[in-house]
Amino acid sequence: MISINKLNDVLPKIQQKAVNAWLPPEVHIPIDQDDFCKMNVVVNVGEKIEEGQIIARDSGALCNVHSSVPGIVKEIKEIPLPNGKRGTAVSIITEGGFSFLGKPHKKQPWDFLSGDQLIRLLADKGVVNTFEKPIPMSVEIARRKKYFGNCNLILRLFDEDPTSCTDSFVAKNYLPEVLEGMSILSTIFAPSSVYVLYDKTTSMDETVVAVRSLFNTVPFKFVPTDVSKYPQGNRNSLIKVIKNAMNNSFAVPVTTRDLMVDPVSAYSISEATTIDQPVITRFVSICGDAPGMQKVFKARIGTPIFNLLQECGGLVEKPGKIIINGTLGGKAIHDFATPVCKSTKSVTITRRDILPDAQPCECVHCGRCRKICSVQLHPDTLFAKFYKNAQLTKAEINTSRLCADCRLCNMVCPSRLPLYQTIKQISQITKIEGFINEE
Repeated sequence: MISINKLNDVLPKIQQKAVNAWLPPEVHIPIDQDDFCKMNVVVNVGEKIEEGQIIARDSGALCNVHSSVPGIVKEIKEIPLPNGKRGTAVSIITEGGFSFLGKPHKKQPWDFLSGDQLIRLLADKGVVNTFEKPIPMSVEIARRKKYFGNCNLILRLFDEDPTSCTDSFVAKNYLPEVLEGMSILSTIFAPSSVYVLYDKTTSMDETVVAVRSLFNTVPFKFVPTDVSKYPQGNRNSLIKVIKNAMNNSFAVPVTTRDLMVDPVSAYSISEATTIDQPVITRFVSICGDAPGMQKVFKARIGTPIFNLLQECGGLVEKPGKIIINGTLGGKAIHDFATPVCKSTKSVTITRRDILPDAQPCECVHCGRCRKICSVQLHPDTLFAKFYKNAQLTKAEINTSRLCADCRLCNMVCPSRLPLYQTIKQISQITKIEGFINEE
């Protein structure tokens, strides 16, 4: 593990509330907002649409995509996406009255709805789980109910990547909505237990008392977590923290099959269920040393990153990299026209003069990757064998699957070798005849 003080010097000072981003004159809403559903556009060029109207849906009705603004469909075109790929988007010129913005939000009861009705509601409102890769929440729930039987529900109230601050921001400033979203999810999912992991430096005494009415039928546990070290927020790390806190005394043991949720996803569940609002906005933090200011916005999905950057005073330094969702585990993109989508949490823009030379060279056998690895792998050895086409043993493939996805080996490697990417490739190798030497 490594102290996050060495990693988070690009974070903004967390505000008390998110700044509502300016309404963009034009949005570009990607129709493929997750890695699971293949979406089809259901609007036409020239059509007048309302805020919150469905503009794309998949054949299984698992996770709709909605217009974040009222207006006129200008065109359907291919654009750069936050995941570094290109994909189809619906471009809409903002025009007309809003269905949600500026309107009073009257909370509606939801506890009379069945679990199946709530799942369909989350699918209709386009809720995704962004704990890891974006997956429709309806799919996450249905899979576990069908295949895994009794599972636990786990909420992480901090960021997996400490160079991003959005999950921590939402947890700090919108905790009632987050916990209500978890209560709704608990009603749908009927977990064996609910675990809420939070920064141990934060007092949760009042919250523990207040939340008892939300989880009156399910055992729940607030678990203090040391977030000063990285990695600490990934799936395996959370399981380890819970096991240590519970001394292995569980109704149902925690495993990687448990449903894990972040604050952003829980907040979306609350909005979709209690005020009937689809996923049309996202909390996005603008970080780094190139923007004039660093802020957390509540932005409309489809808003170009350039628009948010303008609200931060533009660029005060020549930009080097644009990184989506944290400098450790995020994706580098090249275009400021890339829009905000459901999986966007942060945008970090670094100065060009601080970028290291990314040209890989020969391994110098310094041992830094071994020393920093939180699960004690030998990334240099795995890399060397893989790229020399040497036969990998069953034990080497199995140990590669222990990777915590922290990417610290890449960060410390002076030779700029793709160690993490190689380990992930090895971990996906299946037993191909003649490839693996049994030990």
